[in-house]
Amino acid sequence: MDAARDSHADIQALLELYGKDQPDHPMTAVLRDGLQGAEKPRRRGGWRSRER
Repeated sequence: MDAARDSHADIQALLELYGKDQPDHPMTAVLRDGLQGAEKPRRRGGWRSRER
């Protein structure tokens, strides 16, 4: 899949095609999670986390 494509539209199309027939399939849950998007990553370190 090309990175320039709109993945939201592709995910929606896959859910419409397969989601109704297989609502309990693990991949259906993954696709639903993909529609919500990822949370903004939090900072996990830097100079404040190092010992002084």
